[in-house]
Amino acid sequence: MNTSLKSLLLALLTCALWGSLFPCIKLGYAALAIDPQDIPSILLFAGLRFLVCGLLLGGGIAVRAKKISLPSADCWKYIAATGTLGVVLHYALTYIALSSVEGGKASILKQVGFLLLPCFAFLFRREDCFSVYKVLGACLGFAAVIVVNLEGLQLTFGLGELFCIGASFCLSASTVIAKKAYERHDPAYVLAHGQFFGGAVLTLFGLMLGGHFSRFDLRGALVLVYICFASITAYLLWETLLKQCDMSRLSIIKSTEPLFAVLFSGLLLGEQVLKPATLVAVALVVGAVLLGSCADRCHRQKNH
Repeated sequence: MNTSLKSLLLALLTCALWGSLFPCIKLGYAALAIDPQDIPSILLFAGLRFLVCGLLLGGGIAVRAKKISLPSADCWKYIAATGTLGVVLHYALTYIALSSVEGGKASILKQVGFLLLPCFAFLFRREDCFSVYKVLGACLGFAAVIVVNLEGLQLTFGLGELFCIGASFCLSASTVIAKKAYERHDPAYVLAHGQFFGGAVLTLFGLMLGGHFSRFDLRGALVLVYICFASITAYLLWETLLKQCDMSRLSIIKSTEPLFAVLFSGLLLGEQVLKPATLVAVALVVGAVLLGSCADRCHRQKNH
């Protein structure tokens, strides 16, 4: 299996894991008896997820290295930046939005920032050269976002939808910063500390504002365990890919995430997914991924 195909398959697996989290978070609200209007408890739920993920990742790194090491001053600035943008702001907005927006729709709206990133990545990264293929791929991906979000011929946007879009841009900015951080530091190390930092901030805010879980039983524990497992696995795969591949190609592949989210939302939440709009969106996203792959291949051939 060549490197390009392997990277594509790993990226799709990552998107599938991320896509499954949207309905699982909504299942978590029900399992923990969290009121959709109870923002402090929602922040506490989000914070607990990343606090656990950060601790598990950090513990694994310490065991592997056979020592516990503190981040350097240079590493701390990246940890604070990615933790604030990629965890605190990104997931605070996402979790609040999911209290009122369908899982599939939320995942689609969260692609806006990543679909625009290929068009401007060359401004931040030298290796991410401008390409017509990338722009066309981004346009197809964005068209898929619109098609899946259509109800009849009407697009509706509320506060929850705006929060999803805001979360998308926070994550895109975090990705640009993370890409630079991984040139100097181990991706897993930055990821572990960034998630712990962000999780601690969200947990603290949730507790200070009076957040709590009305119920915590085996069902709630199992949902939380899966969310943490999928999150850790997906982030480790993504950060490894981010270190090896250019941001623009990955951002186009990431447009498959909402399709997985729609599929899992149908399976787990009973949302209607077998609609013509969904099938059209699948075709558009496949086209976006293929165009992104063409851009990557042309870039490699040009360099060789």
